This record gives sequence, C-alpha cells and structure tokens, in this order.
Amino acid sequence: MAINDYDTALRLYEKASAYSFQDINEKIIINIGIGDCLKGKGDYRGALKYYLEASRLSDTLAVPNLRIEAYSKTAFCLKAMKDTKEAVDYFQKAIEVIEHQRTAITTKCVRTSFFEQMTQTYDSIIEALVELGRFEDAFNYSERARSRAFLDMLGTKTDISRGKTKSLIEESNEILKKIGAFQSQLAVAEDA
Repeated sequence: MAINDYDTALRLYEKASAYSFQDINEKIIINIGIGDCLKGKGDYRGALKYYLEASRLSDTLAVPNLRIEAYSKTAFCLKAMKDTKEAVDYFQKAIEVIEHQRTAITTKCVRTSFFEQMTQTYDSIIEALVELGRFEDAFNYSERARSRAFLDMLGTKTDISRGKTKSLIEESNEILKKIGAFQSQLAVAEDA
C-alpha cells in the first residue's frame, strides 16, 4: 500500500470494522482511522461523522489517550470546516482530559510526547478563541498552557534553552503578540 492510498486504507478499516464486535477501543481506533482517511481525501463532512462517533464512544471509556485523540481530531475537523464555536467545545473536552492525565505521567519520554500533544491542542483552542473574538478566554488558555509547560519542564528537568522547548516558547510568544494585536484592533473598533 502506498502512502496516501486512502481508498485501500478505507477498505481495510471497513473490513476490520466487521471483525471488531465488542471491543470499544478497537471501534474508536477504527472510527478515527476512517475519519483520517476521509479527511485525507478532502471529505471533511464524512470524516467528522467518524470522529464524532469516536468521541461518543470514548465518553464511555477511561482510556485518556483515545479520548484526547477523538476529541482533538473532532475539534480539528470542525475548525477546518469553519465551525469554530463547536470546535472550541471539543478542544475544551480534550484539554480537560489532558490536564487530568498529565499529572499521572512520571516518565520523561512519555511526558515529553504528551507535552507536544498538549501544546498543539492549546495553540489551536487559543487560535479558535481569537477567531471568535473571545480574547480574554484565549489569554487565559495561553497562560494555562505556559504554566503547564513550565511545570512539566520543571518536573522532567528539561533544559529551557534547548531546541524544541525554545521553539515552543517562541510560538507561545507569537500567539501572545497576535492576541495583543487583536485586542488593539478591537479597542480601535470600539472607539470608532
């Protein structure tokens, strides 16, 4: 199978779906996989259907990684479809699970990987909130992300001046600049 051979992948997922009768974990993974294939083909509406089903199924589980993935992919798909308001709801669900889960992680490697997922989700909710004009909420999520990142770095003794961490701090600062610019534009618009 070639990379980006979504039709073949879809057939395989559909075949797997016929064999996963009771295992909810498998059903979630299959729904996410089908959603990914449809999204890869540009069918966001079809992808959303499967991501929403994965999210619904994940609500019944205590498997944080599947819940985070289902909620995040649903949110990213909604955002791509310009349904930013509903995307925020799913980003919030993902962040709730992320914040609960991050406290239980003790190994450096897993915490670092988890931190990267958290950062992408936080960045996306901040952008979505700015798009909706909810600047104060965006700022609050930005501050939460920064404080969580700082606590995670302290917990894993990560050197702040190294590679990815430095770029994450730079990204965070850029987002804060954007928020400031939007707030300035809003103030000018309100004065006019």
